[in-house]
Amino acid sequence: MAYQDLQQQKLKTIKVKHFNDHITIIKRSNVISILYLTVFSLIWCVPSFLGFFLGIIKGNVEIILWALLFVLSGILILYYTITLWINRTYIIVDDKGISAHYKPLPLPQVQDVAIKLIKLEGLKIEKKVSDNQNGTSTTYEIHVISSNNTSKKLIKLRDYDEALFIKKTIENYLNIKDDSQEGEVSSVG
Repeated sequence: MAYQDLQQQKLKTIKVKHFNDHITIIKRSNVISILYLTVFSLIWCVPSFLGFFLGIIKGNVEIILWALLFVLSGILILYYTITLWINRTYIIVDDKGISAHYKPLPLPQVQDVAIKLIKLEGLKIEKKVSDNQNGTSTTYEIHVISSNNTSKKLIKLRDYDEALFIKKTIENYLNIKDDSQEGEVSSVG
């Protein structure tokens, strides 16, 4: 899909805010996937908490311990679900550099990234395919290429069009010519 088409489509999960000295790209999670996880969280947590309180009422230590294991797992699943509802990824681009932050709630597996523009050579999208027990999953990583030809991952997305939109928005703001980089995904068919 062309960049102009993506702009007209106004991607539902991405907003771009223009300021005098920078732009901010705000990416939120896909609502459908969050809804599935919310339903799963409720299905997991409600019986776990009921079992835990039933164990306390009956005074059965075995039930309490087993239910506590599920309750603790449920709390982690619930926290992750809440972060998906509340958090946003903020990509800030200015004349000094590019940074990506996932906030307001912290997630251990998501790290903030900051890249100085002095070293910037270009941007590329890398397709990552991984096999797991549920099948194959594909993600698209936007990488910032430095002048010494090393790359640093800025953000990982599940949708190619979103990755392309963010890449093109950053390139347009920084007046970077869109040269194909080695290993870059050119289109998804």
